[in-house]
Amino acid sequence: VEPKGSHNYIRSRQCLEKTLKIKKSGTEVPPISLDVALMKIGKIIFVFLPGEVFTEIGLQIKALSQDFKIIPVTFYHEMCPYISTAKACAEGGFEPDQSFPWYGSKYPFPFASSCEEIIVEKVSSILGQIRS
Repeated sequence: VEPKGSHNYIRSRQCLEKTLKIKKSGTEVPPISLDVALMKIGKIIFVFLPGEVFTEIGLQIKALSQDFKIIPVTFYHEMCPYISTAKACAEGGFEPDQSFPWYGSKYPFPFASSCEEIIVEKVSSILGQIRS
């Protein structure tokens, strides 16, 4: 447990307050966008992803191409809550359900289980552009 005056305590409290305010108002959770970037150097493609992405998502991304060596790089551009697999979201636990308050009030809710599919599809689309 963090001491009440610590930066982490204050940040997580602000996030939880924002979460409660949104839930009480009955409004929809606002969508967010995350940056994903690819960089090609010869036969290597670096895939830059925000936050801490589950290994299974990184492995799916690596399997998208036989032509290139794909190297996923996490914590790109900004810190955000864990990006969990749909399976982990269904199972619940710290990463998909409880880690988000530690990232401040920018992300007042955990990511949806569809986040895995969206990220893999977006990277696949960009890889298609690189190939052509």
